[in-house]
Amino acid sequence: MDRERAALYVGTVAAYSDMYVTQPILPLLSREFGVGPARAGLTVSAVVVAIAAASSVYGPLSDALGRRRVMAGATALLSLATLACAAAPSFAALVALRGIQGAFVPGMTAVSVAYAGDRFSPGELGRVVGGVIAASVVGGLIGRVGSGAIAAHLGWRAAFVVFGALTMAAAVVLARELAPGAHATGRGLLAAYAGMLRHLRDPRLVGAYLVGLSLFFGWMGIFT
Repeated sequence: MDRERAALYVGTVAAYSDMYVTQPILPLLSREFGVGPARAGLTVSAVVVAIAAASSVYGPLSDALGRRRVMAGATALLSLATLACAAAPSFAALVALRGIQGAFVPGMTAVSVAYAGDRFSPGELGRVVGGVIAASVVGGLIGRVGSGAIAAHLGWRAAFVVFGALTMAAAVVLARELAPGAHATGRGLLAAYAGMLRHLRDPRLVGAYLVGLSLFFGWMGIFT
């Protein structure tokens, strides 16, 4: 269980690091592509918008295919998208690739807590989920600080190469250390998705979703 827990944390750190790679290098991107600060900020916003759009897909997908397969696979694809950002020929291409990154991030972040709920006892679950939240903060800090340090010495493209390689390593850890077939129901994707939509009939859950929406909306406004 300790190795499973560590794998969840490693995957979370990698996913959140990739989210924030461009934040400290926005001035470099402005100069590289000849865009203003507001447009350079789209490299952050594109990731967040894609995460919001894609998150609801991964819960049902992990129900149908299994948690480990989805988390490891999405993290591997995230690493490829991150590496592709290093070769972006234009600003528009970079924004598009950042959106692709964002589409893969929830494959790790949205499924990790569900995996923990499947695998850990109620007595352990609070600590494990707390660790996942802490790992998300650590990942955000590493992405913000690390990419700036790398870019200062090797250029902004090198930051994507380094974080892409680290993310691929995290995908390998997830594939090796998470339990195989965890919570694979064998249901089709449409049936799994319909099960998720039934949660919208519970007013308490809808209220929780609205609280999360409001908090994140406010935080992103301040953050931006």
